[in-house]
Amino acid sequence: MTNSKATKKALFMSMLSLLLCFTMLMGATFAWFTDTVTSSNNRIKAGNLKVDLVMDKPDESGVYDGVYDVISNGDSGDIFSDANGGQGFNWEPGKTEIVYLGVQNNGSLALKYNILLDVVDEGLIGSLEYAIIAGAKAESIVGVANDWEAVKKAAIATGDETATGDVPAGQIVVAQGGVLDEIAFDATKEAETDYFALAVHMKEEAGNVYQEKSVKIDVTVLATQKDAEEDSFDDKYDKDAPIAWSGKTNIDWYLADSAASEFELSTAEDLAGLAAIVNGTAEGVAQDSFRGRTIKLASDIDLGNLSWTTIGKNHDDEGADPFEGNFDGQGNVVYNLNIHIEDDKRDSVGFFGYAKNARIEGLTIKNVSINADYFVGAVVGKLTTGEIYDCHVKGDIDIVARRNYAAGIVGDGYYSMEKCSVVADGTGRIVSKAVAGGLCGRINEGSHSIKNCVVKNMDIQSGQQIAAITGFLHYGNTVTGCLAENTTLTLTATEPMKPAIGLVSGLWYYKEGAPITISGNTFRNITVEATANATGTANILYGWEWSDRLEGIQDSNNVLENISNNLVYSSIS
Repeated sequence: MTNSKATKKALFMSMLSLLLCFTMLMGATFAWFTDTVTSSNNRIKAGNLKVDLVMDKPDESGVYDGVYDVISNGDSGDIFSDANGGQGFNWEPGKTEIVYLGVQNNGSLALKYNILLDVVDEGLIGSLEYAIIAGAKAESIVGVANDWEAVKKAAIATGDETATGDVPAGQIVVAQGGVLDEIAFDATKEAETDYFALAVHMKEEAGNVYQEKSVKIDVTVLATQKDAEEDSFDDKYDKDAPIAWSGKTNIDWYLADSAASEFELSTAEDLAGLAAIVNGTAEGVAQDSFRGRTIKLASDIDLGNLSWTTIGKNHDDEGADPFEGNFDGQGNVVYNLNIHIEDDKRDSVGFFGYAKNARIEGLTIKNVSINADYFVGAVVGKLTTGEIYDCHVKGDIDIVARRNYAAGIVGDGYYSMEKCSVVADGTGRIVSKAVAGGLCGRINEGSHSIKNCVVKNMDIQSGQQIAAITGFLHYGNTVTGCLAENTTLTLTATEPMKPAIGLVSGLWYYKEGAPITISGNTFRNITVEATANATGTANILYGWEWSDRLEGIQDSNNVLENISNNLVYSSIS
């Protein structure tokens, strides 16, 4: 058994996507519905974890044989039709449909898991209920399947309060805390399976208001390794491996003592609660910026690629609610950050959206996908006066600002940064229509510093200003001791413009008496190119100055190795 922490904390997601589309026939005195269901492929993230979803399918006469087939391989078809012997069916008010499923461990490691419903409403919310009966097989609930009240009673009897309820919009946990660990104690215990029945019921009162409406439901099994195997340490090495976020929020840690000077968070639900409190959306709790107080992260967290709401907001149409405290990640990792925002009025987007007078330290974010409008950074979208220390972004990195200011760490603001890094597995991507930088989108005027930071394996693209370190660098600031390597900078100008592209900065701003200091930085294996329309003179190290002046820069002891300069229309001095 490997002792690698990365392997030990390997995450696996096995997903079954169910698309329930219901269509009402005109002229009926009550609603009739049909559905289709599709299932998606397994996706192994890493390690020796392998989870499958399995199903007991009856024959054409409706007889179950107790044999469960794997259905998470993408070719299972319509599972509700399969549950009816492949004959299809019609939904109608009062009708209950049940499928008999299982979560099966086909790997070599013990695991723990949650089951989630992720619901996108297309008009049917309010007409449907669900129930999850743990341990149920077809033969175990004969005589119950057609009695919805009996189905609910069986679900409630399992002792899980999330096992039944209305089908809501959004994300809910419908079963949690499952464990498949026999393989850790007996190597012959292969394919250990937890069986359950998934029941969906259309309420009797559902009427014609649901004509041509639909709902999309994803059933997701989220699993991670469980602390069961003995290794060279003990059997608790994996006890803190994070299980993916349920999509819920928890603020109990805050309600216990809202005036405390320090809080410790240990789950994704706790972090989501922090976002809700700072953003002023926590039910029954006033907005709190945590000014002068400290938040500590006590464990690794997996956000599970669910849609993340930023901590702190600065939205044009809603005003500003910044985070104003200190956040200490204590070296822990937040996995799988996913933020996709289509509203072009939203700005300041990242794990933290808007922070002010704040310090963020000791945090690593692994695997990032962000697509938003402007002020976009994996750690902080916008930081107005603050410090970033020992923060890292790594793994799969894809960061896009459709309008302006995209970066690996901070999109925009007034701040200093030290001992931070943006290092992709393979090649990461940072893209902006206007300004992009490997670490920073823009650093505004002041006596701020970027020290001893690293950018590696990145493809950075921008339409106006671009650099490996920061797209736009104002006067009075310092960049020292940084390293950028194996990175491509591409200026994709759509109209004639100055070549605002460089290694440290793309565009910089001069002010007499407040020079920019660039020293002791190393740039290695960098490709610099412009696709079109870049004309004029710039310096390959620090780009172009706002007013066409090549003064106000103090540079020394910078090392440039294997810089491929392919600026098509510029004259680089």
